[in-house]
Amino acid sequence: MTVKAGGNGRDTLGGTSGADLLLGQNGDDTLSGAGGNDLLCGANDNVSTSLSAVP
Repeated sequence: MTVKAGGNGRDTLGGTSGADLLLGQNGDDTLSGAGGNDLLCGANDNVSTSLSAVP
């Protein structure tokens, strides 16, 4: 499992092919999961999220 967090800025967080926990807070964040049990969370944020399925 990979955990990544960004706060108070414009962060771009990308996941791996495994399970990921991506957290964005207080900014214009972009969170991208790459499949495999990902959890994306944005708080007090203008967040952009995307998930892509991996066959």
